[in-house]
Amino acid sequence: MKAVVTKPGAAGSLGIAEVPEPNPDSDEALVCVKAFSLNRGEVRRAATQAAGTMIGWDVVGLVEAPARNGSGPRKGARVVGFSRRVRGWAERIALPTTDMAEIPDGVSDADAATLPVAGLTALYALERCERLLASRVLVTGATGGVGYFACQLARLMGAHVTALLRARTKRHWPSRWVSTRPSSRPTARSLRQCRSSAPLSMASAGPHSGSF
Repeated sequence: MKAVVTKPGAAGSLGIAEVPEPNPDSDEALVCVKAFSLNRGEVRRAATQAAGTMIGWDVVGLVEAPARNGSGPRKGARVVGFSRRVRGWAERIALPTTDMAEIPDGVSDADAATLPVAGLTALYALERCERLLASRVLVTGATGGVGYFACQLARLMGAHVTALLRARTKRHWPSRWVSTRPSSRPTARSLRQCRSSAPLSMASAGPHSGSF
């Protein structure tokens, strides 16, 4: 089968090559991949790995063969999953049934593929807070993948969300979820000013985030 692998010297240090077919364990389903998403960690990983290394965390596809132990989704189910072995950018992948979930109708493959890394990172960051209901939450890096999900999840958890944005042109982007504060580049001072309106919790999501 074909897969995206690391290729030193190529654009993005990536190329397409033939790789062995996956051999699922008894608790793994064989998934035919239909979509995947890119994360910063994978892009950085590609530049440092040996040639021919498989890559990819977030995947969406159809279950081609259910797990032999009877766990997980049925054959033909549309699923989103996380590849702990980092082998998701391939035609097929063997995934533990504990690392996948069926996709609800109405959610596209492309949208679902963005969920595992960015969505779970945002969820785990918010779960570190003691209480979100009726609390104020400041999200830095709000226009990035993690920040995008953090704003929505915090709002669904009952928080009052303030988003720190780098670009004024994006000031109204998340207005249905949050109040916004534009900044050309987040600084310690701007973060302190924002935190004065969101004193209880702070979720950092981006390369120029700060923490207190």
